[in-house]
Amino acid sequence: YNHNNGQVEQNVEHLDESDTLQHYLYDAGYLTGHTGKFLHYFDTSRRGLYWDRWNYFKGGYFDVWMNRDGYGYRPLGYSTVITFDRAIEFAEDFDSFEDDRPWLLHVTPIAPHRPSLPEAKYEDAPVPEWSPDPSVGEADRSDKPPFVRNWNYSPAEGEAERAEMLRTLMSVDEQVDRLMTRLEELGEVGNTLAIFTSDNGILWGEHGLRSKFVPYQRAIDVPFLIRWPGHVAAGAVDDRPVANIDIAPTVLAAAGVSSGHPMDGSDILSGFVRPWRFTEYFLDEANGAGRPSWSSIRSDTVEYNEYYDEAGALTFREYYDLVADPY
Repeated sequence: YNHNNGQVEQNVEHLDESDTLQHYLYDAGYLTGHTGKFLHYFDTSRRGLYWDRWNYFKGGYFDVWMNRDGYGYRPLGYSTVITFDRAIEFAEDFDSFEDDRPWLLHVTPIAPHRPSLPEAKYEDAPVPEWSPDPSVGEADRSDKPPFVRNWNYSPAEGEAERAEMLRTLMSVDEQVDRLMTRLEELGEVGNTLAIFTSDNGILWGEHGLRSKFVPYQRAIDVPFLIRWPGHVAAGAVDDRPVANIDIAPTVLAAAGVSSGHPMDGSDILSGFVRPWRFTEYFLDEANGAGRPSWSSIRSDTVEYNEYYDEAGALTFREYYDLVADPY
């Protein structure tokens, strides 16, 4: 959790890079490669630790500055495609050693982050029809904190933003397929644990809000898919709640590698059940449009949220019955 790893601000460095998944695997003999967005306080002159191959950029879609293995460059083109170009390059390099060393690829395109700029061929692509839930355009927000009541992001604005985000994700879909196809050609895909997820959800007008930084469902739920032939059944659906803190323990357990100390998360494939999900946000004027600090616990049936002022004093509470009021 952020309160344990210390990284509670976007632009200020707190995280100990030695206490990371890539370091544990690197020390265990894994080849490691990162391509895409990384910790936001990195500038593009910087190379992350414990990565054998490195391609980093802060954001943007077209002709963006990147750092490739310690050297700055500005490749012309669409950043999502370039991110996966490097992923395939790293996989091919790792495969070319023709030894038994396993590898880690961390692939993080910017899409669908705002401003969402689609690849040219998808600029006018049709998107699935939107069926927003009842919280979009919610009229009565008297049960919400004052900062929520002051927002008035309209359903029309949300629908337009959704369309552009989905168009950027069409390139992600295409490039994930391209990467997995190349891994199959290299003979690697059958023994590769692949995880597909995102760093946050998004609000398109739910409770009059946009963006994220709140404890509500659409802001905290993310896609989460695991592919590992012989270990995870194809097409299986698992309804247990999990969280991003579970990714590192799951990967380490699959690799047979220990972090050497207790971790907040658990191995998803062990069958554990988490009755509650805990989420938190710390006030960050550079990242959150002035939303206050909060913490939240959520089960399948209830959600309880607390908000705090800058001194840490409780300022507002919410409690929802998610059976009677799922939205």
